[in-house]
Amino acid sequence: MLKHLKHTQIDQKKWDACLLQHSYEDVYVCSWFLNITHPAWEALVVEKENQYEMIMPLLSIRRYGLDLHPSPILAQRLGIYGHYNQEIIDEVFSYLNKHFASIEYPFTKDLQLNFTVTEASNYILPLNKDYSKLADGYRKDRKQRVKQGLKHSLEITQNTDIEEFIVVYREEIAPKILGGVSEETFLSIKRLIEHCSKNKNGFLIAANIDGVALSQTFFIKHNKRLICFLSATNNDGKRMQAKSLIMDHVIRTYANTELTLDFKGSHIDSIADYFKSFGAEEEKYSIYRHESTLFKYLLAVRKFAKQIGL
Repeated sequence: MLKHLKHTQIDQKKWDACLLQHSYEDVYVCSWFLNITHPAWEALVVEKENQYEMIMPLLSIRRYGLDLHPSPILAQRLGIYGHYNQEIIDEVFSYLNKHFASIEYPFTKDLQLNFTVTEASNYILPLNKDYSKLADGYRKDRKQRVKQGLKHSLEITQNTDIEEFIVVYREEIAPKILGGVSEETFLSIKRLIEHCSKNKNGFLIAANIDGVALSQTFFIKHNKRLICFLSATNNDGKRMQAKSLIMDHVIRTYANTELTLDFKGSHIDSIADYFKSFGAEEEKYSIYRHESTLFKYLLAVRKFAKQIGL
């Protein structure tokens, strides 16, 4: 039986046990990650013999007197995990459409759905080769940029100054993000880096010159994925190809391992092209969107009211 659990009703030990049993690589659905990024997260579960057999994280906000499911913050995708069949999948999406007036839900698995979804792209680079072979896979222009960066003799180090990273991210990245970045999200970023640093499943890498960080990237290491989670580069770093050197350093460091470098995806062509320039492969996932008739009507009313100055 499908159950919708509020945050306080979720047994997080059962949740993590379900994920562990199926060895999922998606860090975005781990309880610790959701607790940091969406502290009030909810869930759909199927429980059998006192264990979660199927789990699906949900996000929920209340607007206009309606329950809405927003796109996740900091998580690329969510999904359905564990044991399930087509009947459960149909039941899940039927429930979502009835419960939420508006939904945007990115999910990993290829599911048999009787409705249209939007395809999105992630980019990955398996690191199970010698560094020389991986570097040969760089596109010609990326090879040139790495060589250009090496001329500046930047020092690549692990960085423990989280505040410094957030300052640069706030100045260089946040203004370019549609809708901006809330203070709550900045706090989540800080907590994520602190948690991963403490638990040794994440780290900040910086490219420095004269002790000044020109570019920094936060990586999360989860199962067999090394996720390029967030980056921030100042103008000097861009000119000196500091981020290219960071990525090349990480590829060199983790070459010949079972890890897959996960660049995350982007709908911005220039960013996607940057990922592909390292020889990354495309990995598809899907985004489900739905708006109820009532929600569409309320949006139309709000738009009309705004146009006439109400």
